[in-house]
Amino acid sequence: MNEQTRAIMVSVSVPHGIFRVGNRSPWPAIKRDNENTRIMTNGQVIVVGPTTYSLLPKNFSHELCIVVNHPYSSPLVDSNDYLLCESVEEALKLANTNAPGKKVFFLGGKRVLTEALQFCTDAYVAEVSCDCRLQEPIFGVMTLFPEALLLKESRDWMVRGVFDFKEKLGDLGVEFDLRYTHYTKVDPGSIGKD
Repeated sequence: MNEQTRAIMVSVSVPHGIFRVGNRSPWPAIKRDNENTRIMTNGQVIVVGPTTYSLLPKNFSHELCIVVNHPYSSPLVDSNDYLLCESVEEALKLANTNAPGKKVFFLGGKRVLTEALQFCTDAYVAEVSCDCRLQEPIFGVMTLFPEALLLKESRDWMVRGVFDFKEKLGDLGVEFDLRYTHYTKVDPGSIGKD
């Protein structure tokens, strides 16, 4: 099952690792982050949970979309737009069968990212340093994914590249820091053995 490059792509706030509040990002859309994700996943396989699928921009031109709908999640309607499965492991088998040789990107939600991390060869983490209160109030459960921030301290992952940017939040004109870090698994032979 290790034939394909597999990666998580996630944006989190620093220092807490906030991933989502309710069903949305805690910060306004970040053009550079959205564009980077769209370019990297172009023509590849994306694996998402049902909420993340509902939030995907329409301009994604991926080869294949697989939605992991865990048995205890709300049921999804079958669609020609995606393949449906119940686990990340099953999603990897579907990707290998339906899009051999394509990279597989896990984009969220938290359950999918957490389950996928053990199968990944790479991780792309966008760390957003901004005051999440800049966006109009959002109500809902705060979802954390601190695992993304802990990769830098892990002996199992090494940093392949770091890119720092200053970004402005749309009409607000507020500047914030955006750091992209690319990690690779130190021992690819350990993938899937966690």
